[in-house]
Amino acid sequence: MSDLSDAVLSALPHRCCSRRSRRCRPGTFAPEAERVVYGLTKNVDTLNPLRVVFHEYASIARNVMSATDWCGRLGYVFAGPGWRPSAKDGE
Repeated sequence: MSDLSDAVLSALPHRCCSRRSRRCRPGTFAPEAERVVYGLTKNVDTLNPLRVVFHEYASIARNVMSATDWCGRLGYVFAGPGWRPSAKDGE
């Protein structure tokens, strides 16, 4: 197959969005070196449907309240998953 058909017909974009590992960067079509493991990055240890739906919002709110400046607060809300303030920001 050509490189174009490999990119178009590949399931790689779906695997990047659905895997637990954060090593895969969406938009790149590099060959995978490790086995794909699907699932949540952090397990939710409850069967309460409200907690399952809203647990990540609660985590974001805790991070925002723990931030010491507005840059950190906005970063927790609008930056990508796993974002942390840099050491020079004083946190």
